[in-house]
Amino acid sequence: MNQFTLKRWYRDRRVTAFLACIVAFLGYAHAIPSLRAQEEDPPPVPPLVTSSVTIDYGSETIQPIKHDSTFANIPLNPGQAVTITVQFDLALSGQTVVADSLDGGQLTVGEQGLVIDQNGILTFQYQADTNPGLCRILLHQLGDGDTIQFWVIDTAHPGDNPPDLDGN
Repeated sequence: MNQFTLKRWYRDRRVTAFLACIVAFLGYAHAIPSLRAQEEDPPPVPPLVTSSVTIDYGSETIQPIKHDSTFANIPLNPGQAVTITVQFDLALSGQTVVADSLDGGQLTVGEQGLVIDQNGILTFQYQADTNPGLCRILLHQLGDGDTIQFWVIDTAHPGDNPPDLDGN
């Protein structure tokens, strides 16, 4: 080897060793937070259980009775819009809830999504489908959830409507 090649060989080895040290340090520094995260258990999330639901028709409100995990048979006219207010346990404040319209209709939520406020309250709007029949909204989080069950009244065939359309 000539002198120029020898200097280049030593320089390349120093650069390689320096880069290996940087990679090792970054790998170690990156591993520290993940090791700490494994040591600490996350706080448990309380189950998503609603205390009450209020349906605001604009001119009146009703509070349907809950049967198991369902608020059942809340009457709506075809295409009618209502405001739904759901009361949760205060321990759920700040938690995000997923709402799914299972049978039609339109859910309207704010830009932030459905987040339970500091008072344990969640509010959103719902517009019923124009077709008569069952319209359910599933509110859920991590497998826990409750269903709000509406019935869009069949105005053409009133006899086809369930007899218990009072939210009880």
